[in-house]
Amino acid sequence: MLTVGLIKELYFIAHVLQDVYYLKLFKGEGGDRELLVKMTPIGELDVWYQEHHIWREKVEGDTSFFGVESCDTISRIVACIDKGSEWAHYRWRETP
Repeated sequence: MLTVGLIKELYFIAHVLQDVYYLKLFKGEGGDRELLVKMTPIGELDVWYQEHHIWREKVEGDTSFFGVESCDTISRIVACIDKGSEWAHYRWRETP
């Protein structure tokens, strides 16, 4: 699953090369479940799982709270989707 280190490395690459980068992780036998991660040069993270947009967060900067808790919540959402359980209560919340 996603780790803080993996996301920070992806941010480093996007920031240094000043481009948007995507990472795909495949889960399950035969890779039938896809986790898509998007990182922008300014540290905006978006995550999709099975075509559901499940997470958005700023991973770098004064207002960033990205860390282990974020990765744990993303993995909980993935588990809920795999089990067919409700997962909206874990989803990020847009703030005005």
